[in-house]
Amino acid sequence: MTSRKHRQFCLEPMGNKPVHDLPGIGRALGGRLQSSGITHARDIEGRFLVYNQNQEKFGTWLKDTCGANAKQQRDCYNASSYRSSRGTLYMVCSRRQVRIISNRKKRKAAWAGNTFVQPMGDKLVYELPGIGPVLGGRLQNKGIIRARDVLGRFLVLNKDEWKFKNWLRDSCGANAKQQRDCYNCLREWTSNHL
Repeated sequence: MTSRKHRQFCLEPMGNKPVHDLPGIGRALGGRLQSSGITHARDIEGRFLVYNQNQEKFGTWLKDTCGANAKQQRDCYNASSYRSSRGTLYMVCSRRQVRIISNRKKRKAAWAGNTFVQPMGDKLVYELPGIGPVLGGRLQNKGIIRARDVLGRFLVLNKDEWKFKNWLRDSCGANAKQQRDCYNCLREWTSNHL
């Protein structure tokens, strides 16, 4: 059974919601997270994706970061898991532009000529713009297998262009154009859907 806070959080767009709006995270835990540099709910969602939606790892991280008890860990995990399953990420590709959209906009985007829509949640990392088979292989060797893992890292780095591009360069040797293509794609998606 879900709480009213859970239902309300999952129905509204993420936007710039503060971290204490997450189910299981109140003002006290939110304050502890903010002192650790985690100010928005999207930062927690990024961690959720970085830990590959693993409840045990995510819960342990929450406990270590802010002292969340088992119920708070479970509530936060369930809200993140529900948002992830309901708002399945989709990748839309056209000749001129590559961008990622959410499930809600799938029908609206599908009308555009020369586009195709596929779920991103299980797409491999090399299917992201700027990441081909070579860079994708390097990332996969480091345990970054899915496109959502890169999205999670992007969110953990607070959508900071310089940090993300440096991480991409250090992780797989991406050149400036590849870094820019990947960053722009993720930035556009997050500005439209988080």
